[in-house]
Amino acid sequence: MDEHKNHDTVSAEAEWTEKQKQVGELQEQCQQRIQERQKQIQELKEAINTHKRSAQVAVKDKRTEKQKQLEDTQRNFQQRIQEREKELQKLKEAVESHKSSARYIPGAQDQEGLPTVFPSTLSG
Repeated sequence: MDEHKNHDTVSAEAEWTEKQKQVGELQEQCQQRIQERQKQIQELKEAINTHKRSAQVAVKDKRTEKQKQLEDTQRNFQQRIQEREKELQKLKEAVESHKSSARYIPGAQDQEGLPTVFPSTLSG
């Protein structure tokens, strides 16, 4: 500090140096804040990407599960259809067998000598 007409004065150079110091401190604080914000942004991006990947995996797993359920249901229906077809075939064979045995019952012929089919055997 210098004296100028009975009061203290600060030289321009000292004042300039002080202002430069303050500006430097402010710049450093701003830079730290910027870096903190950039770090937060990066963390958020990583969290978002993690959530996206988790969601994609969950969707894929759900699709796989639904596909398996659909295939199981289809397989069950096919098995049931095959079982019904086998039952139908057995019934047809039983009906044919019943018809054959009913036709050749001794004394069950009409006047022309043809086998008579009894109404009770037709209903079945």
